Amino acid sequence: MWVHACRYDQSHLWSVVTPWTLVRHYRVRATNAVGDGAWSNVVELTTPPAPPPPLSVPGIPNFRLSSGRSVNTVFPAATGGTAPYVYSVSGLPPGITFVASTRRASGRLPTVRTETDYTVTYTATDSASASDSVSLVATVVPPPPPPPPPSAPQLSGSVVRQTQSLSWTAPASTSTITRYQMQTRNSAAHSWRYTRAGSPSPSSNFSSSARSWSVTTPPGLVRHYRVRATSANGDGAWSNVVELTSN
Repeated sequence: MWVHACRYDQSHLWSVVTPWTLVRHYRVRATNAVGDGAWSNVVELTTPPAPPPPLSVPGIPNFRLSSGRSVNTVFPAATGGTAPYVYSVSGLPPGITFVASTRRASGRLPTVRTETDYTVTYTATDSASASDSVSLVATVVPPPPPPPPPSAPQLSGSVVRQTQSLSWTAPASTSTITRYQMQTRNSAAHSWRYTRAGSPSPSSNFSSSARSWSVTTPPGLVRHYRVRATSANGDGAWSNVVELTSN
């Protein structure tokens, strides 16, 4: 059934806005004082589908990561445009690779001595050759310095006749102290040598709970002593030097 019959005077042009994909048939006839003329040929017109929205790549925030850290991340998918899409990335830090089919970047960040910025550009291209890109700054920062070894203990000593006794305080330490070591020498001109703890077997290591040690020496013997602590972060600084002389 024909609808939308309209009458126009002296007009040879007409247009109308229709919904997307609408199909319509049109015909036209002329009228004069004698009457209506014959209808024209029929023209079928189809409004094309709505164009896709523009191709768009979601924004990606900047990030900061520690030197040497592993990376395994998926970049966001594009929207709009005409699928399928082809993805590419430029400017990635050394050691990081990008797989376009999965949009995944993975690998291990480089080791840097100073904070280093990498400008990364992520691009999507659709089947109609339209493209869109976003950029971000990837900052690789040096790893934090390792915790320091223990500080120096405070060493003190006393002599009762021929027995030289030493005691020390537990020094400040960022990790658990695992042992103490003591060194002795008979004068400033001599080289330091390790003192044997004697328990559980002769060795230069005192237990982490040790805080004192004594030794019987010949009368008149002069000795210098110093002690240090060790933790997982390394050997600490040597204590003050204590000089003891047996009676």
